[in-house]
Amino acid sequence: MDWLAGQLGVSTTVALAIVLLAVVQIGLAVYALVDLWRRERVTGDRKWLWVVMILAGNLAGSIIYLTVGRNVPPEVTDDGVASPTGPVTRSDRIQRGVESLYGPPPS
Repeated sequence: MDWLAGQLGVSTTVALAIVLLAVVQIGLAVYALVDLWRRERVTGDRKWLWVVMILAGNLAGSIIYLTVGRNVPPEVTDDGVASPTGPVTRSDRIQRGVESLYGPPPS
């Protein structure tokens, strides 16, 4: 650590703080990128934009993604009610349309 402090021209404490901040920043960026990769949907539906935000935004970009980008609003059905079971698929909408026209299927 003394070598790094000497190269940077700062005290050992400041050099240690810089190293710790760099480790936190890289770790948070890796975590955010892995989380983004595993998610099916993100806010705005543009994953590439979040990748740019995470990589170019340094620590702030990762924090913004983790607080805003992961929060996908629930899919709203045609009657204005949020779907409790997750996103409404095309087949769900077709089924609802058929049931609204012809009634529920016989039991």
